[in-house]
Amino acid sequence: MANDSSKKHVNQQWLKLLSNTLEIEAFPDSSSLPYSLGYQIFFENITSLRAMSFSSLDVHDCEYQLRLTLFDVVHKRFIGRTFCSKFYNPDSDQRQEVALKLPVYFHTTVADKNLIMVAEIVAKTFPKNPMPEDTTTEKLASLGWGYHRLFPPTDKLADVSYDISSSTKKIDLIRGTPKALFYLEEPLEANVALRKSPGSMVTFTLLKHAALSPVSHLMQENVFYAGYDRVPGLKHEAVRIPGTDEYDLYLQPHLLESATGYVDNLTIRFATSIQKFESELCRLVLNQQADEDDDDGATMFKEKNSAYVTERRIEVGVHNGHCFIQTPQHAYLEPENCDVALTKNSSFGKGRKKFAISGTCLVLRSRLQFSKFPIDPKVALVFKLHYLLTIPRYTEHAKFGNCQTLAVMIAWTSWNPFHTAMHYEDPVSLHVYGGAQISPSRQLFYNLGLKEKCRIDALSFNFLTEAQIKQQKRSPSRSVLYDQTIPSRQASFKQEEISQHQYRDQRSPQRERRVPIMSASGSSFDGGSPIFENMMEESSPSPLPPARNMNRSPSYRRTPIPYISGSNFPEIVDSKGHPAVDVDYNTTLASNILPNILTNEVLQASEIVFQFQAFCDPAYDDREHPSSSIQSLFFTFQFYRFEPVSTQRVSLGAVELNEHGSVKPRLLRKIETSDYDADHSGLEVRFFFDPTSIRPGETKSFLNYLATNSLVIDVWNGENLMLVGTASLPLRGLLRHGRPAISVSCGLDVSHTDYDGENVISAEIVEDSSVCFLGLPTLQRGKLCMRAGHIGHKGERIMSIGGNQRPPLIDADISRKSFYGGTISSIVTRDTSKITRKVKPEKVKDAFKQIVDYHASSVGDKASQHLNEVELRKLERMKAVREAESLNGPPTPGQRAILKNQQKTPQIRDLLTVMDYRNDLRDDQISEMLLMSITTTHSIYPVLGVAELIEFRISNPFDTDETITVTCTDTDLRLITDGKEWQYFKEHYGLTTPIEENIFTFDALTGHPQFLLHPKESVILPFRYQGFASSEMSKSRQVSDYFNPSSKGPTRTVENLAREMLRKNIQVVLRSKTDSRPISILNLKVESQPPVINQTFRFFHPENTFMKKCIRLQPFGKLGEEKFHVECDDIEVVCHSRATRPDDPREIYIKAPCGESPHVRMFFLTIYSDKYTAYPSQVWRFFLHGMQRVDVSCVYGQISKLPVLIRGSSTDRLLQCFSSQPYEMKIYPKEPFVISTKNKAEVEVSVKSRFIQGKKTRHLYINVVDNEFHQLYRSCLVVVKTEEPIITKEFNLSISKDLTSTCNKMISYTNPYACHKLFHLSTSRSDLLKFREDILKLSSRQKTNIGLRFQPGFAVLKKVPVYVFINDEHGQNEESFLINLAFV
Repeated sequence: MANDSSKKHVNQQWLKLLSNTLEIEAFPDSSSLPYSLGYQIFFENITSLRAMSFSSLDVHDCEYQLRLTLFDVVHKRFIGRTFCSKFYNPDSDQRQEVALKLPVYFHTTVADKNLIMVAEIVAKTFPKNPMPEDTTTEKLASLGWGYHRLFPPTDKLADVSYDISSSTKKIDLIRGTPKALFYLEEPLEANVALRKSPGSMVTFTLLKHAALSPVSHLMQENVFYAGYDRVPGLKHEAVRIPGTDEYDLYLQPHLLESATGYVDNLTIRFATSIQKFESELCRLVLNQQADEDDDDGATMFKEKNSAYVTERRIEVGVHNGHCFIQTPQHAYLEPENCDVALTKNSSFGKGRKKFAISGTCLVLRSRLQFSKFPIDPKVALVFKLHYLLTIPRYTEHAKFGNCQTLAVMIAWTSWNPFHTAMHYEDPVSLHVYGGAQISPSRQLFYNLGLKEKCRIDALSFNFLTEAQIKQQKRSPSRSVLYDQTIPSRQASFKQEEISQHQYRDQRSPQRERRVPIMSASGSSFDGGSPIFENMMEESSPSPLPPARNMNRSPSYRRTPIPYISGSNFPEIVDSKGHPAVDVDYNTTLASNILPNILTNEVLQASEIVFQFQAFCDPAYDDREHPSSSIQSLFFTFQFYRFEPVSTQRVSLGAVELNEHGSVKPRLLRKIETSDYDADHSGLEVRFFFDPTSIRPGETKSFLNYLATNSLVIDVWNGENLMLVGTASLPLRGLLRHGRPAISVSCGLDVSHTDYDGENVISAEIVEDSSVCFLGLPTLQRGKLCMRAGHIGHKGERIMSIGGNQRPPLIDADISRKSFYGGTISSIVTRDTSKITRKVKPEKVKDAFKQIVDYHASSVGDKASQHLNEVELRKLERMKAVREAESLNGPPTPGQRAILKNQQKTPQIRDLLTVMDYRNDLRDDQISEMLLMSITTTHSIYPVLGVAELIEFRISNPFDTDETITVTCTDTDLRLITDGKEWQYFKEHYGLTTPIEENIFTFDALTGHPQFLLHPKESVILPFRYQGFASSEMSKSRQVSDYFNPSSKGPTRTVENLAREMLRKNIQVVLRSKTDSRPISILNLKVESQPPVINQTFRFFHPENTFMKKCIRLQPFGKLGEEKFHVECDDIEVVCHSRATRPDDPREIYIKAPCGESPHVRMFFLTIYSDKYTAYPSQVWRFFLHGMQRVDVSCVYGQISKLPVLIRGSSTDRLLQCFSSQPYEMKIYPKEPFVISTKNKAEVEVSVKSRFIQGKKTRHLYINVVDNEFHQLYRSCLVVVKTEEPIITKEFNLSISKDLTSTCNKMISYTNPYACHKLFHLSTSRSDLLKFREDILKLSSRQKTNIGLRFQPGFAVLKKVPVYVFINDEHGQNEESFLINLAFV
């Protein structure tokens, strides 16, 4: 038991502040806005005081006070808290007025016309001419009141930040008190009983205040705050109010510095055992419930009912004395010692499986994290303990009825972390409180002083900050948390970004009944919803740093909200039109929560929204220059199994600087196209996922993809079609956790890793399944500001999404009952569920039209070959005679017989042709119909590279033993003959079908598997399908297929790409070995699904050559159990893997052919690390861009020129050349030019290398773009090899490392020519060295001094070589100096 002297009590200053901030909450249905808005009311003055004063009062002896409150006219209720200003003296010159000059601030969600502001004027008087023995007493009297509707429908309020003169409003004062509002009916303006004081009014202005939103969580809603009221957590930085000596804290509010705090080892100790405490609690609750009934009912209630504890919860929140500044965190408590037992007779429940509880402590087995904790001594941690009890209701006719759930508030306490100093090793022990006393949220708690066995001894925990953790790791000495009043320690607390989860309340379906010993305010913790429970079980991440520091670790910072929020981006709303809940991205990424599979989730369909909002250019120094001035962008990416997306081009706004000198984010706007929207900025892409229209079990795969993967976005320059960089967006923040819609805003680093020139690429697979490159430089190309959202929708029907999708057991159809006769086409297309035993005859001519026509034409050709000219002439004469006879009169009987015979001849010929055809094909058709009668059709939907298990059960229909041979011509499908492999698949899918081992043998001639079946015996045949072909997607394509915008609509579905994947039919025939008769046929319909891409590689390689790369991965998976293997879907690409030992790097070798420029080859690579290479651990996509190679050799600091030839096409083209590094490689001409049909054009390329690679080469790129159609016409790869210059002079120079100003040095130089010469100076370190003059004009043999100015701030380099180049007017190098600079 803890010592009472060591237990801390609630801080009395904080408790006093809590007692003074009582408020009345508004009705929940009063809120008209999804979020709170801030407002400013500036009261100017009160006029005509004498008209309001009573005859007994004298204005000269009075002081006046303004009181404000809000009133809901619909519910007849005052809300918030009454605001009382300080007392004001009347103006000495104008005694009829009081100059207030008072700014008042508040925020509310009830922006409705039914909300009115009530103002009351109160006078404070003193006795006139008091006697000396009289005590001076003051009296308060109400002079009048008035009201004003704050939000009429016709008013549009401006913001305080805008320099707009707002119209002055007034409140006419009425005699009486505001109590009259309880008796008045709407409209209030029509009530004649309200008597106004003539000329008495309060004047004010009402404005919006957007800058109040960042600090609104520190203020109570619907409560007025004067400009001088300080709220804990608000920085004490004020702005002076013009015309007064007062200061305003809320005009430009700022938050105090914050720290990340952790609550660990939380323990609640009871005076007695936990079992005795909870037993007494249940007994008191039952007695309380029984007392509400009559005497007979109370006795029956006690006999038939019992209570038991369902949950023990702790609620921890950050409170500043006014309100909770963060959403309180809920966690489950567990007994210190807990064993499973079965208790039959207990007060907790009868005949139920319970936990045998022992010990005196409840503990929290996880750590709580508070990311935003203001460093203020008046900000406290509030702990509230409450139980959830269940009382089964028994009825006379049923043994068990419905259950009643009761939430019982037990105790509370608080502690101010930054009020006193403490060591992180010392646990904090707090005294707990209960009963009907002041508490946060105004709740009533369990009376802890009734009995000794119901008392809680103490609540203890450890509290530490992130700064203390780092200090503890650096030094073993004890870390002390100091008071805020010590200035030297304030800087040790790291300011954290705001992270606040906003969850919507999930109400329990069970009705909660609250007893009088609980909270009377109705605020409690609701349970019963599995969605809400999963949200509460989220564990806080460890504050310790990661084990390794990767060179590619993109940062995820919040988007620059103050600048971007003023733009008109489309709002993300849920299915009902409500705004989505904003989720802090950094806190979401830090959590280690896997997606909760909710089988009862109603909103199973998902709509994913990606909004590209702005782009930030990086900061460059003098040595590094941007690749080009980016004017437009477009993005390419692939989300989940949806089709790859190539967005339309978007333009970037002008470059602007903020007050700190940094570049503002440049807003993205659509370039005017058919879907141009001038009212909204940014670019939006939507994806719709409905589990009812895709294969079963897809929802779980989709949730796992969001939880464990990142979306890789390629950012392209819209003008020159060059890759700017790649951004990685972790998708874990898009998990809804049962909420209808969420949205996250983030800033993603756009970086580029150049691995084209590397033959061996070292990489490692990180946590989000992406690839992190090791040892390669990564360049930051900017920051992409975007917003992502996840909207839930109702599907066509509710589906179960939990667990693995088990493959069904297929029974072979050998009964022939499914065959109903008819033609082959009728069998194939007929729906067996609605089939009838009728065969509709078809016309022979229609059924065999092609055969008849072919036969007629062939017969006519053969007949015409045997007739000579004489016979043809005789036939023509006979035809003419018959036509003449038909004209002379009616035909004779002989003529009629001839005509009839002529009409029958073609029909007889057709019938004979069809009979011959049917006789020839009769055996084949009968055989095919018989095979259909024993065919079983099954459909599968495999993913590229993923193995699918198909179990096929076959029975022996004969009365003798039969040896059956299994034949299949498709190599992607094979029979599993290894029992261990079969068991591996069954464990993966959770199947319970029996396994028969050693039943398969192989034919000595054909090699086909075969097995023996006894009469009427059945066996299950396991088949494995694993396909790697992805149709024509991996073939060489035109580059326009990737750079042109996708032609799909704004919303994309996963079925679009699935239709483009491979589809085929596979037949497995089971034959008898004795006579080769087919016993059963399995017809497998394969509809391949697109894969989920984990990483995208993009290589730029010379055309018509082979690309050879080796990717070396660090070991991953379970060492010793995996079988490292790779497969490729393109048969023209050679790939293999190598890993000799479990702890050796995994090496992947790739050899792929490259097409002509600008063709692009795409192929997939699947990587396996499991024992049977069934399920890929990684799926990589490769893009191989073919480029025309141009080699150039340069001297460092000098210019090399070379021509590049461009050939024309079959049409005239308007082309323009772009360089990937304009400051290092320049192209002439820069302007667009026309190349005619089948003509040639030559452009001049000037390369001035700025880096020395040694033996390595540097790759630069040239894109030739068709400006008319905005397509890539040609690409060139410029391979630059740089050699060191010839050094004519070398200097050693030492500079003090404490240099704070420019250091000037001089080097002498003489013109070696006998004529006037112009020299240009340049250096390899333009950031470190500046020249006094960049151009030297020297006459013949003239000697001069070159002024060098070394810049300060580079002492960390210690030693650095600096080259000085002296070039002539043509760019040719004259001399090169080397300065070995050392900082000492």
